[in-house]
Amino acid sequence: MNYQILQEYLNKRERQTISENGYKPASILIPLTENGRIYILLTKRAKHLTNHPGEISFPGGRFDLSDENRLQTALREVEEEIGIPRYEVNVIGALDDAISITNFHIVPYVGIIPFFCPYHYNKSEIDEIILIPLAFFLNEPKHEIYEKGSIRKENFIYIYEDKKIFGLTAFLLKSFVKILEESGFLKINSKLIF
Repeated sequence: MNYQILQEYLNKRERQTISENGYKPASILIPLTENGRIYILLTKRAKHLTNHPGEISFPGGRFDLSDENRLQTALREVEEEIGIPRYEVNVIGALDDAISITNFHIVPYVGIIPFFCPYHYNKSEIDEIILIPLAFFLNEPKHEIYEKGSIRKENFIYIYEDKKIFGLTAFLLKSFVKILEESGFLKINSKLIF
């Protein structure tokens, strides 16, 4: 996988940031990995968790006072959740800040991870590791209107086999695909995608 063009693009583009005031700081990693094809790694959160139980998401979590910065939060969470040591993650940039429906202020990072099968994940936090070919996300997601209390917003939905990916995760995936297209990453890696 040739990711330099994506790294350069992410480092040159102006990230849209959102003030953290009033939100809980958190970070996630959008992990890319390769094994004959390029995959995005997602996790199915354990059903007993307080926030987003049973949902499919990226590895990540809340900022901890022991973290030097938000990038360290993402790397610590990757290590804790999916067992990949932080030194084995090649972080190539960050996407725009995002706010979750549960009031988390999220900084999404993009990283290249080694392909391990099986991944030795934390079964107290994660029910399943899901590897989905990047090519799948080049399809347009379904749309619906999400309503919860006074909140009403457009929601994207990807259905991969029996997996439903929605909410902020689907929004970030759609945004990420746009960046992959704009950067030239899809063209330069077409043999590993299509």
